[in-house]
Amino acid sequence: MTGPRAPVAIETRDLVSGHGLAQALSQAPQVQLTDWAQCDVLILLTDRADERLLALMRERFAARSGEISCIVIADEITGEQLSVAAALGLIALLHRAAADPDRVLEAIALTRSVRPPLPAVTLPLLLQRFEAAATSPLGDLETKVLLLYADGLSSAEVSRRLGLPRSRVTKIVLEVRGRLNLRSRTHAVAYAVRSELSR
Repeated sequence: MTGPRAPVAIETRDLVSGHGLAQALSQAPQVQLTDWAQCDVLILLTDRADERLLALMRERFAARSGEISCIVIADEITGEQLSVAAALGLIALLHRAAADPDRVLEAIALTRSVRPPLPAVTLPLLLQRFEAAATSPLGDLETKVLLLYADGLSSAEVSRRLGLPRSRVTKIVLEVRGRLNLRSRTHAVAYAVRSELSR
């Protein structure tokens, strides 16, 4: 028997990625998508946790009298920014490269058992895990995308399988190629397969 659905809102300036995440979460029976004024969990999807993001968290946290848990999905965050975010309802921090729907659902589930503010002693470990995801050759989502290509799926099929917009799938491949200096999508797929075999 499952519990009540978690009211979740997503805020982002990246409309394509935000739509893809919303599409994936809308299929999860434990999630009810809503707006920030009604949510228990607010997901903030951004490139970097800058002052604009922290100001938005501050505004939302104050408007809800602290009765809100935040999940930040970003490419960059500093220790100082993390400390500020932790005082504003942060419960989970995910690197965008590793933020596939399963990871996001795990983070949403975490908000049921952990209430803000996070203890300061947990922040260094949170930042360490975030940085490890940033520096690993391939994130979980990147690996999933490339291995689905290795299975012979088309971009449209990969998009449907992962609940992501097709443009996001294409962007993931381009980011991997650029970061790892790979010549083509085929080269990126071969890299992912070799990485899996060497584990």
